[in-house]
Amino acid sequence: MRFQDFLTQELGNPKISNGEYQYCCPFCGEQKYKFYVKDSLQSDNGLYHCKKCDATGNPITFMKDYYSISAKQAIDLLETKNITFDISPLDNYSNELSESDKLILHLRHKSHKNNTEDKKPPRLPEGFKYLKDNLQNKESYPFLYYLKNRGITLNQIIEHNIAYVTNGYFYKTNGEKAPLRNSVIFFTYGNNGNYKYWNTRSIDPNPYLKSINAPSTEQEYARKDCIFNFNNARKEKVMIITEGVFDALTFGKSGVATFGKQVTQSQLDQIIQYTHKGTIIYIMLDSDALTNNIKLARKLHEHFTTFVVPHGVEDANDMGKEKAVKVLKENRILATPENLQNYLLQQKLTFNA
Repeated sequence: MRFQDFLTQELGNPKISNGEYQYCCPFCGEQKYKFYVKDSLQSDNGLYHCKKCDATGNPITFMKDYYSISAKQAIDLLETKNITFDISPLDNYSNELSESDKLILHLRHKSHKNNTEDKKPPRLPEGFKYLKDNLQNKESYPFLYYLKNRGITLNQIIEHNIAYVTNGYFYKTNGEKAPLRNSVIFFTYGNNGNYKYWNTRSIDPNPYLKSINAPSTEQEYARKDCIFNFNNARKEKVMIITEGVFDALTFGKSGVATFGKQVTQSQLDQIIQYTHKGTIIYIMLDSDALTNNIKLARKLHEHFTTFVVPHGVEDANDMGKEKAVKVLKENRILATPENLQNYLLQQKLTFNA
């Protein structure tokens, strides 16, 4: 839960303007929404200031003053309520915290993130080339044709730094080399724009391996930690969660891929924490993961307007952009508890028929 979501539960619905949530101040009791709370993707997220009584602070000081408890108890309460907030830089929390409190907060924060900040990207394959640098190279033509037939545009090839390899190799987790041939390579980037993960798709008609996800050690980002195109889609008005990279690319800047039909806890945490508030989310994962889709929709609908999109056996890329967008608009189901229950019942009746 975000700190702003907690405040809304406690203080009522806010007014939202210019990246700030405005509530009636719980400390001085004013009723003109003078209590401003930062809502951003930066380290100032969750900082507050009342323009009447001058109360100023952060999530820890809020819990401390609101419940009349110690800083340590406030940290414990934030954890108990599963309220997420950014502790960097710690200067934002310096006024009310002792050095021991800061240490407790820092250690717990690292534990909550499962040390993902300490992870590094998996080693890149050897022998690949960027398509944008080889558009006139005949060697790249089969890969360009393949992508064109899958509905991928030249702008997307350039924007996503899509690469290809004719005869290269990648590294297994034990350091051994494994062959990588005739494949398109996609890269996933973090919110800072830096490389984070790679995966491939063979262009051969009958490949031994259709696709490869980057092998990773415990110290490296794995598939479960990454979301393709999330660095772009998190800032869009609409985000469409799909399973594969081609499905995500079908929806342009709004599409993301989770590399599987089940969204991991790490991926869910990223979506909740880093997606712009007000973004509308559509879940267009495979229908054979029905129960997981509904659980995901319930969790996301606590933070965003969320829809599930039944779409049969065809994936978005199989449909093509025009049909996929039409299905999105016509089949969407708002993820309210009642709608999801009816959807689940309807699907079970269909499968049992």
